[in-house]
Amino acid sequence: MMISNQMTEYQSIDANEFSGDVVQNEVVNLTRWEKYFKYKEQGISFVRTESLRNFIRVYGIPNQYRGELWMQFSGSIFRKDMNNGYYEDLVEKFRGKQSLSTEEIERDIRRSFPNHPFYQKEAGLSSLRNVLTAFSWHNPSIGYCQSMNIVSALLLLFMDESSAFWTLCSLCDHFLPGYYTKTMVGSTIDQQVFNTLFKQYLPDLHEHLSAICPPDELTVMVLPWFLCLFINILPLETSLQVLDSFFYEGVTVLFQIGLSLFLTRKDDIFNMSSAEEICTMVKTKNEDLLPFKSDLLPTAFKNFEGVTSSAIAVLRDGLRFQKIQNMQKKNRTTLVFDVKPSTKFTIQQLQSIYDKFYLFQSDYIDLKIFSKLILDFTPWWEYRPELFVPLFKLFDKNHDGVLDFCEFAEGLSELWSKTVIEDRFEYCFRLHVDNMEQLVDRSVVYCVLDAFTRMHYGDHVMELNGFVQTIFLKAGDNLINFAKLQELVITEPLLISFLDLAELQGSKPISV
Repeated sequence: MMISNQMTEYQSIDANEFSGDVVQNEVVNLTRWEKYFKYKEQGISFVRTESLRNFIRVYGIPNQYRGELWMQFSGSIFRKDMNNGYYEDLVEKFRGKQSLSTEEIERDIRRSFPNHPFYQKEAGLSSLRNVLTAFSWHNPSIGYCQSMNIVSALLLLFMDESSAFWTLCSLCDHFLPGYYTKTMVGSTIDQQVFNTLFKQYLPDLHEHLSAICPPDELTVMVLPWFLCLFINILPLETSLQVLDSFFYEGVTVLFQIGLSLFLTRKDDIFNMSSAEEICTMVKTKNEDLLPFKSDLLPTAFKNFEGVTSSAIAVLRDGLRFQKIQNMQKKNRTTLVFDVKPSTKFTIQQLQSIYDKFYLFQSDYIDLKIFSKLILDFTPWWEYRPELFVPLFKLFDKNHDGVLDFCEFAEGLSELWSKTVIEDRFEYCFRLHVDNMEQLVDRSVVYCVLDAFTRMHYGDHVMELNGFVQTIFLKAGDNLINFAKLQELVITEPLLISFLDLAELQGSKPISV
């Protein structure tokens, strides 16, 4: 990758935001990096090497190059190039549309760097709104989660909207999966991992905290550090250098910095006797922890070198299964009893549906997962895959692009419980038209009848060409509306004979 020599037009960090010492250090560092590019890497993609890792750890990345290098290290630059125009189309497509996520975004955008000049103007707020809103529609299973506004606001100080959007996608998908979700299972597991590492590396401090703090208090204190990537926790200059290493090395940096922060405050913490004092210390911005004045970063990488990605993965794997199992066991009973009154299923049937739904390890499923899951209950849908989209829309009552367990169970119940022929036929007709008053031709009628026989009678599919011809001969026209079609279909002797045979052979709408 060729690094540009010009300050990008969206750069909003300037010298006035830093102390004189930091500004001087930035000038020196810029010269240092320009020499590095000249003699080491200019004109080629970066290869992850120990020397480059150490270079970033010690010096950090100059503001001028941060946006471009963050994108390359995170892989978001490649996602952006492969999806040229996607972000812009997303912004336009959903401009002005409302959802629960957009309401939450609107409440939070003015809390994101409120003192920064960029976000005191409508242009800055609009850019942040666009990025967060686009992501909420791009990934409705996540939508919007607090702290995403802080992270996105910082990204926009170093890159344009599309770049910030794709970097946010990389954060949520690859760097911190399960963090910014409604269950926050990823961040919850990592807090337990952090607690395990804390006890392993700082046993005396861990014992002291355990004695004066309520259970899980450490998790409550540390959670914002990870969600915000230490932004607004450490001085701006320090948090930027943390992000430099984070994008290059990954999530291990967050664990190392968190442990180092406790270690550098060790003497202060031992003199504290209450959880309130600890919380106050944790929430303080730690203005003395500037990169060139503090040992925070060197301590993180030296004292906690053993905190590796493989060590974290082992701890995560052990905790993830236990966490998900406990969450699902607790939620299973609650959700099944909550949804029971709005379905026709028994408790046992709902428990079976729940178990299959949560095999995908998410509280929400999108169209792609739905297309797989529905086949467990109605396998003949594989013959008509084009109907997955309209069927998903019928299940998606709140039109947010995802289904939770309750929506899925209720939709499945509606599909299963239509025992009256007229109701079944109407349901199939809705899958093929946007408007029930719409006039349809022979091809649509054929598809409706094919879905009707497959959906409710499995493999018992009748020969339809002659049947459709008979219907239109009786109608006396080449187009027909729903009311007339239903009247002709349900009174046709050929169909009645077929339905009677299918019923006798035990065909059922779904299998639970």
